[in-house]
Amino acid sequence: MADAIFERVTASNMFDLRGVVAVVTGGGTGIGLMISTTLLANGAAVYIIGPRQTELDRIANVYNDVAEKANKPGRMYGIEGDIRYKTEASRLAEEVGKREKHVTVLFNNAGILKGKFAAPKADTAEAFRAAFFDPISEEDFDVSLKTNAVGPYWLTFAFLPLLEKWKEYEGGARKFAPQVIMTSSMNGWTKASARGPARHTAS
Repeated sequence: MADAIFERVTASNMFDLRGVVAVVTGGGTGIGLMISTTLLANGAAVYIIGPRQTELDRIANVYNDVAEKANKPGRMYGIEGDIRYKTEASRLAEEVGKREKHVTVLFNNAGILKGKFAAPKADTAEAFRAAFFDPISEEDFDVSLKTNAVGPYWLTFAFLPLLEKWKEYEGGARKFAPQVIMTSSMNGWTKASARGPARHTAS
């Protein structure tokens, strides 16, 4: 029994992702690329979603060549898509469903910040308004909100049937549970507040 446990908890077995199918939005750059390449290096089939097919194909070819030379089973595939829209979420899920019988994990990773921001020049309400309200257009705000919050909602539900099918995959339910992972920014923990003049108490 000890031999079996010892073998099961080795790194090569714990991180053996053969059979895993992952979808990573924003998977061709930054944190998304780190996620995608780690999955691929450990044997997963990875679908990266981004705005430009040519760039996605370039990234996928680079890492697929490396995986092939290293005799690794993982592969990466690019699918162009605009995650802001419900119709696109449905199309992306359908496109992956044409190629795979299931999906193991969806990484809602893509995120943007449209518009220019500058630190407030003073610790007042007017300064905060001038920094974070006046220069921001409704269009930029709408694009950021749809990409960062609305898109993950559409994608999560669009991919649920494929995630559920992972349970039917032989060996899948025993090793992993189908899941959705959200990438968030530390800026979400940042609180901006405008204070009025300090109050002094007579002593």
